[in-house]
Amino acid sequence: ANDITPSDYVISASSAVLTPIMEGIRSLPQEQQISAMSVALTAFMEAWMAHILKEQLKFSLQGALQLRCDFESIRGLLQSPVSGLSPEVVQAGLSLPVFQQSDNAIICLLQQPPRKLYLRPCACPILLCCPPVCRVAVENVSDSLQSLDSLDRRAWERRHTDNLPPN
Repeated sequence: ANDITPSDYVISASSAVLTPIMEGIRSLPQEQQISAMSVALTAFMEAWMAHILKEQLKFSLQGALQLRCDFESIRGLLQSPVSGLSPEVVQAGLSLPVFQQSDNAIICLLQQPPRKLYLRPCACPILLCCPPVCRVAVENVSDSLQSLDSLDRRAWERRHTDNLPPN
């Protein structure tokens, strides 16, 4: 069973940054809501990923799973009733390239070879190891993923590959 929950820092940061923006744009016309939300989400996610790169943070398998949960929590916030956004604004936000970038980073992190995990935990800096062809099925990744609940993996991968543009 998956008992990973979003990190406190993600809940705090998204509540401090994204929630007020969502509240502030509700009275704007839909096109302006989409524009404002796109800028805010992209800036938030890019700043987060840039911080990871700048600090050269490395991730174990468990750390990659936690980061996946944390990234997913931003999607969840956008889709939640708390956002107060129309389905069109939510869909525009979920379609942003920054979410595909974060998905690719997670897939990359989950592909770490098991040997490296044991020799050097946190072997793969986020994004740097991620080739453009990183869109492979989670079922094809290393044996270290077998500890994951297979149903959860398939559901997550299906949800994200269904939204990928054709190569």
